[in-house]
Amino acid sequence: MKYLLMIIASLASTSSLSQTPYGNCDQPAQYYQEQYEANGQVKDMVCLQKAMERDLNDPNSYSCPDSAQYYQSQYEQHGQSSDLICMQKALEKELQ
Repeated sequence: MKYLLMIIASLASTSSLSQTPYGNCDQPAQYYQEQYEANGQVKDMVCLQKAMERDLNDPNSYSCPDSAQYYQSQYEQHGQSSDLICMQKALEKELQ
């Protein structure tokens, strides 16, 4: 799970390509996270990053009304990729 925390830092500045060598990666980020954790396949990590990029760049994907600290704590407890996305969105709000 710590590896996923490192990913989030790079996602906001990464260019979003709609196509990857593994397809469009159109499933939710949580799906790819679970697949990666179960199988350890690079294709799932690539698609996880793409799905998270998609959600981070979509202002309507999550409302994320709580603090970045709240979402970090939630992620540490539950390991949901949506908490990583909200943590990043909350960080962006807090840094403005």
